[in-house]
Amino acid sequence: PSVYSVEEIRAIEETIDTGTIIGKRDYAMILLASRMGMRSGDIARLRIEDVQNRTDLDIIQEKTGNTLHLPLIREVKLAIDDYLSVRPSSQSDLVFINVYAPYNPVTTST
Repeated sequence: PSVYSVEEIRAIEETIDTGTIIGKRDYAMILLASRMGMRSGDIARLRIEDVQNRTDLDIIQEKTGNTLHLPLIREVKLAIDDYLSVRPSSQSDLVFINVYAPYNPVTTST
C-alpha cells in the first residue's frame, strides 16, 4: 500500500535492531519517511550539512523540484545523530551510505 496505518508503521519500527549500524541507519531513514513524510529519493540525497547542528531541513524535492522547509523533529534528529555517531568514514557527504566498503551512498533501490 502507499499509505500505512500507525500500527503498521510502529510494527516496522519495532522490528529494526537499533543496536547495529544497519539498524541505526534504517531506523533514521524510516523515521524521516514516517514522521516527516519525506520520499525515499529525498532521504537518499540528504547531506550531512543538511542535518548537522540544524533544527530544520530545507530540501529541494527530487520528484517535484519544490523547496520544502520542515522542522527537524527531535526523535528524528536523535536517530540521525545516533547513526552518524557510528557511520563509517566516507568521502561521500551524503548522510546515508552502505555499511560495507567502499561505503557508497544508498540509492532508492538499495
